[in-house]
Amino acid sequence: MSKPQRSITNDNPFNSRCFAQRGQQLIHALYECHLQIMNPLVNFIRRGYELLVAGGNSLQSPFLLFLRVYFFSQLFMTGQGHLAHIGKVADFFVTLGIPLPTQNAYLSSTVECFGSLLLIIGLASRLTAVPVAVTMAVAYLTADFEAITSFFSDPDKFVKADPFPYFICALIVLVFGPGRFSVDALIKWKMSEPNGRRCLPESELVRIPDLHRSQGAAGGPESR
Repeated sequence: MSKPQRSITNDNPFNSRCFAQRGQQLIHALYECHLQIMNPLVNFIRRGYELLVAGGNSLQSPFLLFLRVYFFSQLFMTGQGHLAHIGKVADFFVTLGIPLPTQNAYLSSTVECFGSLLLIIGLASRLTAVPVAVTMAVAYLTADFEAITSFFSDPDKFVKADPFPYFICALIVLVFGPGRFSVDALIKWKMSEPNGRRCLPESELVRIPDLHRSQGAAGGPESR
């Protein structure tokens, strides 16, 4: 007779419970090791990104100042030249078919000259950016219309057109403002202070009437 085969399976529940606990301990140890490695890395990346954002924010106003001074100083000189030779500008407008060439020559040249000056110093910047952008858009439609029609087929023509840098810079000032280095920012800072003076704490505001009242009470008998 053949001997009965012994079962190779281990039905001891204690061994299976120990195996499960060891597996959980191993998973927990791997998770702790993962946290020890990843947390410093995540904090380093987050700190670096925060520094990048802070640095970018601090450069917004200097960048806007650079755009305003560099590009609109060129447009200012162009407007001066147009005003000095307004007859040539009017004749050029005649060739473009612009109605009222002399009046429009004075209008566009005045916007180029004095609008650029206001944008350079940052006074009424957003308001001034509107007529400057409109003037550059009219220049596109009249003198560089081919650049507009080839905007998608040949973008280089649109970018290399003369009104492009002034048009883009005017839109940037219109959207983002002139920045902190401007007369507008100075006016806003002055207007934020009540009566142009430092705000007093509430304790000082309470003491001032009491001081006047005490002085009046002390000087009353003497006046009598």
